[in-house]
Amino acid sequence: MKIENFKLCIFSKSFIALVVLFCLTSQKSPCQDATFSQFYNNPIYYNPAYTGSNQGLRAKLNYRNQWNNLPANYDNYTFIMDVAEPNLPGAGGLGMIVQSNFDGFGNVKTTSATLTASAKVHPAENFLTQFGMGLSFVHRSINWDDFVFSDMLDPRYGKVNNTYFNDGAYDKVNYPDFSAGILFRYCESAENMESIVGTISLGVQHVFNPDISFEGEEAKLPLKLVIMGDMLFDNNRESRNRNPKKNKMFKLNPAFLFEKQGTMSNFSIGINGYKNYIYSGLWLRTQSFTFSTVNDFIMMIGINMPFGESTRIKLRYSYDYVLSGLRRTVGATHEISLVYELDNFGFFGSSTSKPSGRGKQKYGPPSCNETFPF
Repeated sequence: MKIENFKLCIFSKSFIALVVLFCLTSQKSPCQDATFSQFYNNPIYYNPAYTGSNQGLRAKLNYRNQWNNLPANYDNYTFIMDVAEPNLPGAGGLGMIVQSNFDGFGNVKTTSATLTASAKVHPAENFLTQFGMGLSFVHRSINWDDFVFSDMLDPRYGKVNNTYFNDGAYDKVNYPDFSAGILFRYCESAENMESIVGTISLGVQHVFNPDISFEGEEAKLPLKLVIMGDMLFDNNRESRNRNPKKNKMFKLNPAFLFEKQGTMSNFSIGINGYKNYIYSGLWLRTQSFTFSTVNDFIMMIGINMPFGESTRIKLRYSYDYVLSGLRRTVGATHEISLVYELDNFGFFGSSTSKPSGRGKQKYGPPSCNETFPF
């Protein structure tokens, strides 16, 4: 290896080690939880009130590879499953989240398992309120052997010394975590729309600020505030149209996500569309509502594969294009999601055991107990 390449490798590892350690030990840490470009596929990750908000069972597998040009791996693997329970009085649903997150060169790994539950209040046929809570067990580990600290380097011979930086430090930490949230949903019909569904939610994570320090000094994880909202315009008239050539079925789903943790914030806004089994979407991500600086431009494409009337598999891919000057250094971000939906599943009886009445009247408010997946 050339001397220049060796120095670059040492510098890269040293820089990333310092950033990771600052995130882990600073009491006013600017570090954030994992965020997703396809946040609409992972709503209960952001807010447990979404648990069971759609009819039946939904299972989702998500992979995110962030900043692929860096010599480090920032990978996230997430599995989410939730089940609606409309036949159990007062119940919204039950869910689970299993997540594994790698930071840097695999030096820091976070694994978590979360159970979520929700309860609903139905003041009207076309209005729904849901409350949710989540309980997590989190395991974080760190591999000190791959870090390069300044006291390990010799100006002439490079990495030759032992370090005293991590004396007495832990290599793993375990802690419980809590989240809570509330969701409001309104459902309506219009002359040219089968259904119009508006949803807005407020969620909080890390309610009790768990200590995540490897150093034995208190380092509280900041509370995270999440506000999400979307509108679904569903023109699903396919079942009523006798001539397939005249089918005008489509769906539009504008949405936004705002998350704030400590001094850091993210704001995403955009729209997804669906027609002829194909999904597409355009999104912007910034760190302020003013859009004075847009950080990422996100493109999404996907396919819906139905198996009968109540079962479907969805595959979606998104590409994050960095708009700032960091583009050449960090590269792009890729995210892939695989979603499985089964509408008529329920632990306490079929979710479709009670007819919803959809399609029996030309216009009128649809029931918010019905399925409105995008």
